[in-house]
Amino acid sequence: MGGFPNRPNRLAFGPTMINERPVVDPTRDLDAASVNLTAWQTAGTGRCAPKGLLTCTVAASLPTTVNQAFAFDPNGALALIVWVSIGVGHYRFLLAATYPDELGTAIATGLVAGIAQSTTAVPLIGSVELTSDHGGDVYFLSNAGAATDPASFAMLLW
Repeated sequence: MGGFPNRPNRLAFGPTMINERPVVDPTRDLDAASVNLTAWQTAGTGRCAPKGLLTCTVAASLPTTVNQAFAFDPNGALALIVWVSIGVGHYRFLLAATYPDELGTAIATGLVAGIAQSTTAVPLIGSVELTSDHGGDVYFLSNAGAATDPASFAMLLW
């Protein structure tokens, strides 16, 4: 089944299965209801689970990616995301427009949402504004509404 990181729907896992004959020994025979439930749950999880998680530190208004995990990079082979500082509390990131699926076919990255939060003692909620389907801007504001740099933050991307 090629096409990841596109979100799978139930039909991506094939037709709804039916038992060819009654399940006599459930330790040896797989019931169609179990297969169908697994496909249903996997499709549902794939549609709502984040595509990426990044943790970053910030020094002089420039984030540095410390760790990253992407659903479309199961071996962790991608280079760490490099950030651009736009100003205090405002950073830009850009992923590749496409990534190869498990069959090697280029598939659009297709980001639809993101959220960022500082990981320091005083939590700051950051906003993620996607400027394309593969990149965007992250903003952090203090409780008083002023742009501010967190010492570190985590970001989820869907």
